[in-house]
Amino acid sequence: MKTAAHILTQDQYLQISDNTNFLVTEDNSQPSQKDVSTSFVGDGLFNEVSPLFYRTRVRLSFSLAEEFRSLFIVTKGLIEFYRSKDFLFYYNREQRTIETDIEISQLTELRQFLKKVSAWLKEEIRFKDALKKVLKFEAEYKLQKEEVYGLFKSITTPGQVSR
Repeated sequence: MKTAAHILTQDQYLQISDNTNFLVTEDNSQPSQKDVSTSFVGDGLFNEVSPLFYRTRVRLSFSLAEEFRSLFIVTKGLIEFYRSKDFLFYYNREQRTIETDIEISQLTELRQFLKKVSAWLKEEIRFKDALKKVLKFEAEYKLQKEEVYGLFKSITTPGQVSR
């Protein structure tokens, strides 16, 4: 007769936590998946966060919100340019997801960093919108300027003025 392997609960390092405290306690107890997900989704950069806890670490998978999906490469660039050497990220361009594997004690630091990335992306969107308006204005101004100078030139050119 064959029997299945059995791992004692205290030895099982992959688990779903039901701890309701997001802050990591001194004994490195785990925050709940819901608290982790909610804390990263709050400012709009991500629409879904999936944490997987194991021992003292957590693997996080972030899915970019619709508003930022077209800025995936910019997001990656900002993260890689400003990231701490303590963080390592993996990117899936097709799915527009970002993953990282960190110590549970680094959750707050990662949250603060990604909040800054979100603010930088929002600034980038505002900048691009303002730049589009400026370029549109300059194009319209150039057309109007050419029209006005063309009219002025036709009026002031000798031989074309009727008296």
